[in-house]
Amino acid sequence: MPSLELRLDDAGDAAVRAEWAALQAAGLPSQADHTGESNAPHITVAYFTADLDPYPVSPPPGELVLGSPLLFRRKRGVVLGRQVLVTRALLDWHAEVHASLGDELDVDRRTRPDAWTPHVTLAMSMPLESLPLALETLTPLADLCTTPTSVRMWNGRLKELTDLTALAARA
Repeated sequence: MPSLELRLDDAGDAAVRAEWAALQAAGLPSQADHTGESNAPHITVAYFTADLDPYPVSPPPGELVLGSPLLFRRKRGVVLGRQVLVTRALLDWHAEVHASLGDELDVDRRTRPDAWTPHVTLAMSMPLESLPLALETLTPLADLCTTPTSVRMWNGRLKELTDLTALAARA
């Protein structure tokens, strides 16, 4: 599915990658195991089923805080992530981005404004029995402050990344 993703500043990116590396070093599933060029710490803003022409999108203003661990149940294990503390500015920006997508796209319900749980993924398929070790590996897990720097679009079907913020800067 194509997606819009919010990228973190260099310090936030490095801190999340360090968490990925710690999980990997402990022999646990980790996003560090995914070595494709598209893999980078990010917050998914929208998933949709149709292709979308790239258009300018600026990141939300201000700082974001990555907080406590967060789990999403899957058929095999859980997704382990860091929650993004929600602010009014982030929610308003998210709603504006979704309004700009129009009604013709089939947007995944989990990324719609009234159902979105912003997070940064640390591991996609963590076995339930590995959660205690994963949480111990990540302790102490202090809040992480980061500034969103760009919005990109990932089209998995075409294997294309497009920096939408660069388009906004040129507009």
